[in-house]
Amino acid sequence: MGIKKQSEIKKDIAGLKKEGDDASENLEVLAKFAERTKAAFEELKGSATEEGDKASERAVLEIQASIERKYKEAEEELQEVEEKLEEKQEDFEGAIAADQQDLEKLKPLSKEAKAVGSDGAAIEKAEQAKKSEIDFLSDQTQDIEKTQAELEQEAKLSRQRKENARFKHQSRNTLGRSEKK
Repeated sequence: MGIKKQSEIKKDIAGLKKEGDDASENLEVLAKFAERTKAAFEELKGSATEEGDKASERAVLEIQASIERKYKEAEEELQEVEEKLEEKQEDFEGAIAADQQDLEKLKPLSKEAKAVGSDGAAIEKAEQAKKSEIDFLSDQTQDIEKTQAELEQEAKLSRQRKENARFKHQSRNTLGRSEKK
């Protein structure tokens, strides 16, 4: 991971969270639209004429196809954000491992400095900086994991709502014609 200021890292993560929230919100909006569409077309079930019934069925199929296309696009956007978050998490985990290795290298130097009577303040300061960076990156990794879990849960709920809102057109055949399924 390149050297970045903590504020820049936080800003990057916040931007990815916003992108994820936007994509997740888009999924939610589409699921709600699917639910409202289903409710509206259930009111039209069993039109008085076969032509009206067929027109309703065509409209339902067109709207469902449109919702499916837009939903798939929104899911792809969300997947891209999740991949970016995963990449950041892997970068942070790599940086944490590198910082831990650096800490292990600094510990013997600190002991040697004390043994020879040298001021080890600079080494201790470097150790503290590495510990602080590890803590920060660990916090960011946990934040990413939390964000990923939230986005996945929201997407799952939206997916369920969308699937539950699928309209199965069935004529009530109010004029006595045979039923369609």
